[in-house]
Amino acid sequence: MPELTVDLMEVFRPPDGHTFVQGVVLTHNCTWSHVTDDIAPALAGCDDRNPMIRRRASQRVNGMSLMVLADAREAGGGPPHTWARLVRVGGRRQHAKMGLLEFVSASGKRRIRAYVGSANLTPSGTCTNIELVVSDECAATSTTPRLVADVAAALKTAVPGMEMAPAHRSQTKAVLAAIAARLKCPPAGAVAHSLNAETPLVGALGAPRAADRLIIISPPFAGEGDHKAAAALAPWIGADTSVTLMTQCGNDGRLRFSSAAITELRKATGPGKLEIRAVPLDPVVEGEVQRRLHAKLVAVVHGRQARVLVGSANFSRPGLLGGNREAVVALDMSAADLDRFLGELSSEPHRGPVAKQRPTTYAHGGPVLPITAVFSPNSALPVELANMRGRLRINAGALEILDVFYDGEALVGWRDRDVAIREDVGVVQVVVVHDGTPLDQTVPIEIEASEDQLEDWPVGDRPTPLTELERILGTIRVAKARRASDAAGPKDKPLTPMVEPDDKLIIPLEQRLVLLARHREQVAPVLRAYWESDKQLLAELLEPDELRVASALFGLAVDDSSSVLRALFAAEPALHLLRSET
Repeated sequence: MPELTVDLMEVFRPPDGHTFVQGVVLTHNCTWSHVTDDIAPALAGCDDRNPMIRRRASQRVNGMSLMVLADAREAGGGPPHTWARLVRVGGRRQHAKMGLLEFVSASGKRRIRAYVGSANLTPSGTCTNIELVVSDECAATSTTPRLVADVAAALKTAVPGMEMAPAHRSQTKAVLAAIAARLKCPPAGAVAHSLNAETPLVGALGAPRAADRLIIISPPFAGEGDHKAAAALAPWIGADTSVTLMTQCGNDGRLRFSSAAITELRKATGPGKLEIRAVPLDPVVEGEVQRRLHAKLVAVVHGRQARVLVGSANFSRPGLLGGNREAVVALDMSAADLDRFLGELSSEPHRGPVAKQRPTTYAHGGPVLPITAVFSPNSALPVELANMRGRLRINAGALEILDVFYDGEALVGWRDRDVAIREDVGVVQVVVVHDGTPLDQTVPIEIEASEDQLEDWPVGDRPTPLTELERILGTIRVAKARRASDAAGPKDKPLTPMVEPDDKLIIPLEQRLVLLARHREQVAPVLRAYWESDKQLLAELLEPDELRVASALFGLAVDDSSSVLRALFAAEPALHLLRSET
């Protein structure tokens, strides 16, 4: 059965014994660094507290695909990612918050998870706001009606009509088709949406009839003169219907809400039947988090039963009447369960003033053009997130590209040569000619890398090949120096190794060799690229036995092509000493 929750991050953590495969999520606002630093690592099963380790651990996972569809007016760029794509959706405001995720176990069994709610993919949405999310999960082989199938069907019908780059539409449709092909369950009929048409959502409350109670939870986002959402709920309000409106109160104790909506509710109810409750926005001390009400809920109660709508729609005309792209889930529950849930929301009767709502305006800006930017790292160079070099491909369809800017600088010759990007700037500004006029678009950069490159993506605890070789040679030199010192006499003579051992300890050489052997095929090409560029300098720095070790491990083009055993034989005394001391 669907579960009502307030923690969206739990939705992104794989079930026990499963790994994430692919998914599509809709959001209004999107903080892309939050997706790369928190949501993608959660999907990849990494819970390390170090943000850089989390990000890099999620980057190197191959075979995953996450399409994040966000409103183009609210979606900025951020760190580039290998399998998470930011898709900017234009046209009618994309305000829905929902998703479909697929997971697979080691034995090949698949589970599908879906959610619909009020939370955006932002730190506030997933961590600090007061949100409501309905989630559902089932085995792909389940045959009973499920919310998962409702979400899959809604997304499948909506994506073809959304304004986005053709390449993104193709990728998104492919992911949805792959998940839908595995689903056996039929829809439960629980999702109402306005994703592909301006459809009012209030019809999901059932046949209009006067309710015993009407409960509305919404942040104060309706325009000052917006009374149409309240008018749409009038058929469920009778002379004896008690109406509760729960919203946010400001730090000054004043309630800023659409006066037209409140007037319409009072007109529809009997005297004294409207109760306004406020969730206070209390000042907080340093170190605490101020929680804002962002949940959206409409419920009608008849006797002991309640019909509840939970989702993205605010108590406003664009929300409940479908002017935006919205999605809600209709839940049937007992009135007692609803009351227990509402009791967990800290609110109090508001008896103070109701101030005029500040005007709510939406800046639509220019059109969202079908432009994509794909970056392919140079396979001959190490993939270093801080400074990646490679080719940039920009597809603008039939539009003429005038200029491309990265971090404020023009990318001269980007079509013909490698360019450099950083992990903290994941967008380019593309200037194109649209209808005869130059138009500037901010386009997220997508990372395209081969499987070998993904395997070598830095993880934080995996060293680069040059660093690891340096540590191996340093370990050999320390051991040889100790052997020479022992032969000379004094054992307390301080040693100054060329390379400082890890954590002041010497890691056995065999252990380092095993690590390198596991990743030899990935790191060898990188080391060879360095070798070819600085062959003479490195040959002068390395001793003969060290040169043979490097040659054997990485296939370097040197005169002595000894085998691994012959190369290591020269270091046998040092190895023997290490075995006895570690």
